[in-house]
Amino acid sequence: MVVANATFFDASAGGRLLLRGEDRCRFLHNFCTNDIETLAEGDTCEAFVTDMRGHVLGHVWVCAQPGRLWVHTVGSSVDDLRAHLEKYIITEDVVIEDATASTSRAVICGPQAEAAATSIVETLAGSIGLPVGRAVVDWVGGDDVVLWIEVAASEDLPLAAVAAGVPVGSPEAFESLRIAALLPVVGIDITSE
Repeated sequence: MVVANATFFDASAGGRLLLRGEDRCRFLHNFCTNDIETLAEGDTCEAFVTDMRGHVLGHVWVCAQPGRLWVHTVGSSVDDLRAHLEKYIITEDVVIEDATASTSRAVICGPQAEAAATSIVETLAGSIGLPVGRAVVDWVGGDDVVLWIEVAASEDLPLAAVAAGVPVGSPEAFESLRIAALLPVVGIDITSE
């Protein structure tokens, strides 16, 4: 089965932070422009992370999972963001891990992104048995789905896309879509100034 109205793109560029601990939602909420405290498990929201003067430090998508929060960026590193957040951990029960190097990530774009993502997840479950993180995002269209697995530099996601009949797009094609959709990358399109 070929899913013609969806395209798979490697989304390794960009960072992933993983927050654990009882205070993770309340802690991150204090730095974000969106309501993180009321995210239910499985929910995702877009937010900007700002410093105390309101300058943008990160443009993120926060995904709530049982016992943890995933923080995704598009095209930008999370090094400065992690350093900024960690300097404010005093008594809070929060652990922040840079999961960029230990995960593989992709985004499926197009009107049939949800169906394509489901096919990819089913293919992965049947072949490698790994749990797949999943979030609906609005990166280049309202129906985009981000998938990630906790395996470093894995070819499992693109291979599952090919096996599921989902066309694989190039990094250049995604960059064109990103620019056309006015999706900013911190450090390129947005700075703290």
